[in-house]
This record gives sequence, structure tokens and C-alpha cells, in this order.
Amino acid sequence: MTRKRRLKAGIALLAGLSALAVGWLVFLTFIAPQSGWRLPDQWQGQNLNHPSTVGQEILDGAVSYLDTNPRYDGSKIFAGGVPTDGTGVCTDVVWYGAKAAGMDLRTLVDEDRHADPAAYAATAPAGEQPNADIDYRRVRNLIVYFNRHAQALTTDKSDIEAWQPGDIAVFREHVGVISDRRGADGVPFVIHHEGGLMNRFEKDVLNEREILGHYRLG
Repeated sequence: MTRKRRLKAGIALLAGLSALAVGWLVFLTFIAPQSGWRLPDQWQGQNLNHPSTVGQEILDGAVSYLDTNPRYDGSKIFAGGVPTDGTGVCTDVVWYGAKAAGMDLRTLVDEDRHADPAAYAATAPAGEQPNADIDYRRVRNLIVYFNRHAQALTTDKSDIEAWQPGDIAVFREHVGVISDRRGADGVPFVIHHEGGLMNRFEKDVLNEREILGHYRLG
């Protein structure tokens, strides 16, 4: 190999290693599961958090679930509903939170859909049949269930004390649990799980997205 070819090969190798390093950095920053993921509480005013026992249990359950660092993957349906391979989606955060408070949303949504098929058919694709293993993992079905069985609250984020830890916030095709930590403006963060380049399980989502629903269970 001539000196010129060796130089070209060395440059190509260096470029490849650089690209690999950048890719690994992107993975660690944006895609890899996070440890120590809780945000610091930035609110300096009076205590605004007065969660019910159920609300605190929901929050604790959601946090405990995300402490396992689930990978985002909504491509599969599992027998029994709950993912068994270390993956999850946004609705799984809510399911684990509700489970910690003694509520099995898989069973509750399935029973409610069979009790009133028309309520769920209004937002379902034509001809869709009930499936207990996936229905509770679809945001549209949770909205129907919450509208029927949970306390619907304000969607005005400026009413900061109305948002309590363990409440459920619904966005377009997304859902999360209200945190016990707040931004400097008093608006609480949201505990959630999302795909793509999400790099935090706790974010200032209420200030970033259109809020479609705000519910309290229990």
C-alpha cells in the first residue's frame, strides 16, 4: 500500500470512528434509558402539593415503574397485556401508577367497554373488536374510561394548585402522571414515557403541549 493510500485509509478510519462516537453520544443522550432521571423541584413559593392517598400511590407507582428504565416499544401485544420484555409506552406508566393504588385499568377498561360498547366505538376504527390485552394501552380508550369514571378537572395550566401529584394529564395520543415537582412558574412536571428522541421521563410537558384532559382517580 502506498503512502497516499495509507493516508486515505487512515482518514476514512478516523472518520468512521468519529461517526461511531457521535452516534454513541446521541444514543446515550437521547435514547438510552435514564438513571437519576427526576428533575429538581424549581418552585420557590408556598407548598402547592396536597395529593390524596390515591394520588400519592399513583405517583409512587409511576416513578417506581420508570426506575426500571423501560425501553419504548409499542409494536407488540402481550398475553395478559403488560409487557414482559422490559419495554413500555406512555399508557403503561398510568397502568403501573393505578396498579399501585389498587386499580387494574386493564380489567376496568375491558369491563367498561363490554358494558357500553357504543361509548368506545365512537373513537375506535370501524369494526374494531374489544381486546383486553391492548385496549387499556390506547390513549383514546383511557379518555373514554376517565370521562366516565374519573373526576374531570381543569385543563388550565395557570390554575397551578388544581394540578396535584398523581393526577392524569392527557395530550394528543399521549398521557402522563402529574409530578410532585414543579417548574419555577409553579406548573408541575409530568412523569411520562415517549419514543423518538425523548431523553427524560420527567418533563415540563404541560407548558409544551395542548392539554386535552385532566383527571383524578380514586
